[in-house]
Amino acid sequence: MDRIRLTALAILTLFTFAACGSSDGGTDRKLTRLGITNTSLPTGTIGVAYMAQLSGIGGTSPYTFGVVGALPSGLTLDMATGVISGTPTAAFNGDIEFTITDANPYTVSTLLSLQLTTPPALNLTSNLSAGFTGTPYSGSLQGVGGVVPYSYFISTGQLPAGLTLDTSSGAIAGTPAIAGASALTFGVMDAAGQQELTTATIEIHMGVTVASPTSLPAAFIGADWYSRIDASGGLPPYQFTLTGAPAWIQSATIGDGWLELTGVPANAGTASFVVEVTDSNGTTAQSQVSTQVQVPATAVQGDSQVVTTSLPRAVAGEYFQADVNATGGFAPYYWSAMGLPEGMYFDAGVTSPGVLRGRPRAAGVYTLSLSADDGVHNCIRSSFEFVVEPSLSALPEATTGTDYSTQSDVIFGGTYAGIQVTSSPSSLGLTCGATPTTLQLYGTPTAAGRAVFALSISLGGNDITKLVGTNVRAAPASLQFITTQLPTAVAGSAYDYAALIQAEGGSGTGYQWSLVSGTLPPGINGLPAFGPEAAMLTGT
Repeated sequence: MDRIRLTALAILTLFTFAACGSSDGGTDRKLTRLGITNTSLPTGTIGVAYMAQLSGIGGTSPYTFGVVGALPSGLTLDMATGVISGTPTAAFNGDIEFTITDANPYTVSTLLSLQLTTPPALNLTSNLSAGFTGTPYSGSLQGVGGVVPYSYFISTGQLPAGLTLDTSSGAIAGTPAIAGASALTFGVMDAAGQQELTTATIEIHMGVTVASPTSLPAAFIGADWYSRIDASGGLPPYQFTLTGAPAWIQSATIGDGWLELTGVPANAGTASFVVEVTDSNGTTAQSQVSTQVQVPATAVQGDSQVVTTSLPRAVAGEYFQADVNATGGFAPYYWSAMGLPEGMYFDAGVTSPGVLRGRPRAAGVYTLSLSADDGVHNCIRSSFEFVVEPSLSALPEATTGTDYSTQSDVIFGGTYAGIQVTSSPSSLGLTCGATPTTLQLYGTPTAAGRAVFALSISLGGNDITKLVGTNVRAAPASLQFITTQLPTAVAGSAYDYAALIQAEGGSGTGYQWSLVSGTLPPGINGLPAFGPEAAMLTGT
């Protein structure tokens, strides 16, 4: 324990005075001993503003306070008031000797203990869950340790639009307006000036909405009517509620994302009602929708039917697009689809033809149910087998007489089922093998042509056949000289000398010429290229 002490400036001798027989008839009075009433000083913390009051007693006021030695760094003593104040900058634990002097002047001293401690370490935690546009958000920052109160701040980044930070409590609240992810660095500062930072990302997703158009396809008296209501955003699955819908409209939630509407209207007019969707967060959205119920035309064009009988195959991860056509009934048709694989979309609405498009994410054999509604006669459905093949990387070309070995990755995009090679063109000298995730092709081709292999691929209990292949090209002819002898040159001849050197075979688009041994005679220059397959010697 530190101890600051110095001999007192003066020693006060106690005196007792008595005034007897005073003219005013008062009682005896005694002077109280001069001193400091404090027995200790309050504990302080480094970096936190400190204040303590020294109080005097006895003697004759006014008092003057002093300190023997020096106060800890950052603290000062007001000699007139006895106030000790400041912001400590270093730890301290010990006794300090203070003095008090009255008006006589007499001085006494006393020892007071003081402790200045180091503040505890400051930490910062965050509780920032994902939010949704249009839905009130609540998150928080929390300081731990240090010295309260805390002040919270944003060091880098910006909060999502619509959110604010309460710098006193650390609460983050508001109603997000825009979807997206915001990466931020948050900070907290305590009363001692300590700071702590932490990084966090706030993700805002699109809030739930009714995604379907407000105008539904027309209905006709006495005819089957079909429509659908889609939702998006929020947290699926969704629940739908109709308010004000006519009795002839029946609804059923399909899967976790859309509502099927069916019915047979009996009277013409406008059917207008409110669709409310509620997601798993309990957030709701509403949309006013309507359909026109019309009197059917008297002309008959025949029952409508889907004339597309099959769909081309798609490849996992690759863009796909196909049209689906219908005929008969009263065009245009209102299309819809069920059973689409993830990544695929069907252009619903009034259009002809319907368009299936997208990038299927996983290989498989899917059963699609496509519907076309002509608005008068019926709503027809047709089922299709939609095959999504696994993706295979391209096989490079092979060359006859050259060892060949390559591997193609088989990407299913989902759960692997099985792959086997069922036929291989051994006549070309290549062999094909398969592992659960790769296709291997190797060998030494003996003849040029197209090497095609048949694969049997199991996709969820359905086997499909896929043909893959590569080209085998003939090896180029060997490189050789056509010119075997050069014409004779005559030294000092008045005529210029020229000799053409030619070659054939090899591969590529031309030759590079060089003199391997010997030297050209003086006056003869070469070998510049002369066309793609020749060089020229010239000179005199």
